[in-house]
Amino acid sequence: VAQATVTDPAGVGIANVAVRLTGQGIDEVFVGDAYGQLAVQLPVGTYAAHVEMPGYLPADATINVEEGQTAQINVQLIPPMLMDTPN
Repeated sequence: VAQATVTDPAGVGIANVAVRLTGQGIDEVFVGDAYGQLAVQLPVGTYAAHVEMPGYLPADATINVEEGQTAQINVQLIPPMLMDTPN
């Protein structure tokens, strides 16, 4: 089982966030719940997670699923305005 939690910079879950998982023959988009969480049954292996939501910069993570274990990733999405640095 792979679990993901996606939050904003304040730690609030981002509802309906899209998480694309690729690896081990899988290339599928999953949608998080109202709290930015999702759980997916995946075969053992390593997966790339690409997380997107309008109004935020995308983020990437790697998730390693092991037999009998629950793999967890926590991803924070940042609005583009927070990436700007003052001159």
